[in-house]
Amino acid sequence: MSENEQLQVTSLEEIKKQAQGTVVSMPGWGSDKVNIRLKRPALTGLIRTGKVPNELLGVAEKAIEGGTEAVVRSGGFDQMCELLYIVAENSIVEPSYEDLKELLTDEQLFFIYAYVMQGVRGMENFRKQLESSSAISHDLQNVGRTTKRNGTAK
Repeated sequence: MSENEQLQVTSLEEIKKQAQGTVVSMPGWGSDKVNIRLKRPALTGLIRTGKVPNELLGVAEKAIEGGTEAVVRSGGFDQMCELLYIVAENSIVEPSYEDLKELLTDEQLFFIYAYVMQGVRGMENFRKQLESSSAISHDLQNVGRTTKRNGTAK
């Protein structure tokens, strides 16, 4: 940037447009990918506004500091699953979370979380980890069978 060039303030309209989210390609329900619009809410903002319940604050803190792997290693897998659903609910724009919530796979939930926390870089890291870790893949396949959500078994 030269001395003559100055940064310009981004217009409110442009900020609102960016806040609408980005269309991303995520794992589908087979070998195909699906495109959905995701926004990237701050986990700290979700905590501040009470969207993350008090009982999940420790898990959220561990997730911010060390990622989902640190939470899973510490035995907080069931709470991490709840956090994944909260993040998905506050991230999915189009189609709506309400339309997708019963269809989301564990792989998709972790993908959405990675995108929210780290953007495109997080999606790339997620794909590499998923490909290199059969143990995580095995655990992901069993999450839905052992997780309780809203008082009902999945």
